[in-house]
Amino acid sequence: AEAVYTRLKERDIDVVLTEIIPGPEGSFWGYYTYVDEAGNLLFEFTKRKLRQYPLGFGLGTLHRMETNEAVFEIGRRFVKAADLRGLVNVEFKRDERNGEYVFIECNHRITNANALMVAAGIDLGFFVYDRLTGREPRPVVVERDDLALWWPVRDTSAALGMLRARKLTLREWWHGLRGRIITPAFRLNDPRPT
Repeated sequence: AEAVYTRLKERDIDVVLTEIIPGPEGSFWGYYTYVDEAGNLLFEFTKRKLRQYPLGFGLGTLHRMETNEAVFEIGRRFVKAADLRGLVNVEFKRDERNGEYVFIECNHRITNANALMVAAGIDLGFFVYDRLTGREPRPVVVERDDLALWWPVRDTSAALGMLRARKLTLREWWHGLRGRIITPAFRLNDPRPT
């Protein structure tokens, strides 16, 4: 890595080296908040990414609304230290070597798990719109902690890869689909967009 880094720097190419944090696919956690102009957190919630595809580095295929107090704490510290404002999503991965939550990335946008949040009573799009237009935002209250967002086609690929690698059992796969399942596109009450 050092040799490649040196060669690229000699060619004036900027490089960032990052560590791959060890741990199973279900070790990814997201912390969401909206920080107003004065630095107040207007809401907070956490969610877990249980599977992704491609394995290890892909988009989430199964997300679950789950409360994680440790992620709340580290998320708050990150937001304060970075002096962030507006809509914030900070992703962490729990390092299997020491149990610590390691920073992965920070996004100032709505993420691909938005359908899960809307089903849980958190419409981030409307909340941000109301803030930007000076309206009083609708209250953000997580109504359900048993919701999962499932991308069936991509998750099948993820699950098959994990089953082949012996990183998932059929029982664990089935257990991940407990509770109320939301899909990103199909709705029985609005099938046309699908």
